[in-house]
Amino acid sequence: MALATAVEGLVGEHHDAVLALGAGHSHITTPELFARVARALAQAEQVVLLRPDKDLVKAHSELHARCLQTKGHTWKVDGIDWLYRWLTDGLDERLATDVVMTDGHTPQELATRIAALPSHRPTP
Repeated sequence: MALATAVEGLVGEHHDAVLALGAGHSHITTPELFARVARALAQAEQVVLLRPDKDLVKAHSELHARCLQTKGHTWKVDGIDWLYRWLTDGLDERLATDVVMTDGHTPQELATRIAALPSHRPTP
């Protein structure tokens, strides 16, 4: 519930901001909480989902390596590979207005690509 409340508050209070939500902060599998996050993000002009690669095996491998390097673990908890789940269950895609692949692009190139995306939702 805390994650849904946080997303609601952030989107409601920061209309002209870029909010970076990692999958663990926006990927909610409880239907009621997912609906709250979806309603909150529907207020945003854009919701861009960043993925390392279109190929799921490559994307999973990249995310796995990043997690090991930066966090020291791979998001495998109680037999569930959360990285794989986040990549394959379609929940993040339902929230996004755009999906951008990051493979081979610098952060500046990605920022330029994202800034050039057309708006999908009217601003309040």
